[in-house]
Amino acid sequence: MTFAEILAEKGAEAGLSFTPLQLEQFSRYYELLVETNKVMNLTAITEPEEVAVKHMVDSLLAYEAEMAGKTLADVGTGAGFPGVPLKIYCPELKVTLIDSLGKRLRFLQQVVCDAAAVLHLFTVIREMVMAVFVKAVYALAGERGGAGDVMKVAVDGVLHAF
Repeated sequence: MTFAEILAEKGAEAGLSFTPLQLEQFSRYYELLVETNKVMNLTAITEPEEVAVKHMVDSLLAYEAEMAGKTLADVGTGAGFPGVPLKIYCPELKVTLIDSLGKRLRFLQQVVCDAAAVLHLFTVIREMVMAVFVKAVYALAGERGGAGDVMKVAVDGVLHAF
């Protein structure tokens, strides 16, 4: 089975469906992840089924329809989880990928450039994570439309609601 077929199957088991374009984007992201991981330690998980479930599907379980058009700050993004999968799944989501290590950000810039025609509105930032976290919270708080809105920030792969 191809990575796209595995992801489609595992996603369906989790109640997710993908367009052909999304499956192509996820497959390219997977290829870049595995290829770059040979020379740079991005993740211990590289087998297609494990990446599909533990990286892609797990990241997408944080998705909510209300996220479309909002901004997500993925603080401590590492190899791009959950920010990149969420952006592929919801192109209307504005994503800022934040990490303190230049090597990971170079990988993410490659991912963003590789998919630039489709995955625009990404911002990749290198700063110390805690300083950026405070900035991200204040920046996102300024975008809140009303008192009932929930702001979401991903820190080290965990989505937090404020």
